[in-house]
Amino acid sequence: MTRPTITIDYTLFNMAFDIDEQFQDPDFIDRYLAKNSGEILFIYREDSNAASCGGDALENKKMKDLIKGNPDDYLEIIGRSHSKSHEILQNFLDSPWTDNENLKNYVKGLYNSSIGWWIKTVLNDNDLEKERNAIVEAYEKYKADTIEREKDTFLKQNGIKYKWG
Repeated sequence: MTRPTITIDYTLFNMAFDIDEQFQDPDFIDRYLAKNSGEILFIYREDSNAASCGGDALENKKMKDLIKGNPDDYLEIIGRSHSKSHEILQNFLDSPWTDNENLKNYVKGLYNSSIGWWIKTVLNDNDLEKERNAIVEAYEKYKADTIEREKDTFLKQNGIKYKWG
């Protein structure tokens, strides 16, 4: 069956897709795209969690049952692994983000397997006083561009024709 082009809320899809699974909501909420409407669904894995977070446990169960009963109508949106988050930073550090090889090597040497620590170190490094904000901004842009490509690939690989709303 060929599905029509759907409109997907850009902000909600970003909230569902751009999640580092090991650091944000591990084992708490599943995210789905309704293939026919473009609606983004956030479903608690445990109905009791819905109630304890101010939601409706019965409504949560109904949504889980609906998805389970109609699996072809819903696409689970899987966040990225934490190692993928590190891979994005490592790829940035290896990319041609600057023509200054000394600066590039220095900044690459500050990475010690912690993304947050790397950002904090760059922003507080006195030797990088002139460049530090631009370096972090370049990384954030690289990361955003990478995630944009990943979103598009994910949707297309799953046969979703879409436009952002």
